[in-house]
Amino acid sequence: MLRLFPIAPLLFLACFISTPRAEAGLVQVTLSGEIHETGGAPQEIGISLAPLKADGRPASWTMNLHLAEHTSARDLAELVARRFLSSGFGPRAWVSGPPGAGSGSIAHLFLESPSSLVLRLSGGINGNVTLCEDAPESIKVLPPRLAPEALELSMAFSTRHPHSETHGRHEIKLELSPVNTSAQASKKLSAKALAAGWLGTRPTLETYKFHKRSDGSLIQGCSISLWTDGDWGLRVELPAY
Repeated sequence: MLRLFPIAPLLFLACFISTPRAEAGLVQVTLSGEIHETGGAPQEIGISLAPLKADGRPASWTMNLHLAEHTSARDLAELVARRFLSSGFGPRAWVSGPPGAGSGSIAHLFLESPSSLVLRLSGGINGNVTLCEDAPESIKVLPPRLAPEALELSMAFSTRHPHSETHGRHEIKLELSPVNTSAQASKKLSAKALAAGWLGTRPTLETYKFHKRSDGSLIQGCSISLWTDGDWGLRVELPAY
């Protein structure tokens, strides 16, 4: 049975800073399920943030953890938010969702002004990445490491035309085999997007960037999910303002 895995094993959170700039928008990471594998499973979430240091030097934080069986989505989200805060990055991550016993199977981790995000979940924890206020600067699909299974990449976009102010909703679904590389995924996504009426580019051989619809409509926000029994990952870069 396929699991929602917008992204695959180990919880890696990397907060990274470059030159001073305005903040990017809000990102919502929806986690669901619980680890069902005996002995637990690795989880990875990586976050890079807009500048935190006055001199603009990078400030990074990484969290890679093997978590026990029955760890819930809520447990994972709370752990990320608390470690993020205790590492000196301020209240730029918070959790929403039912906190009660037995209701921890879904949680929403909100991130204020990230510049990039990496997700790689496994063992029964599933994820979805939603850019609430932005179009992705680039998307990179990361091949599985431990469980080579097929993948369905599902993306939904909200758009608005700058002149007619017409609003729209658009979806793209892409299937990948376990042997597909990041470069092959980028090439297939480029072809799929073009056929679906999108204008875009490949900033690198392994990434893809959605620019706008062929009618000129611009992206207002998007949601990205990976459906798989494997441990595929996803890296999303956000625009710098």
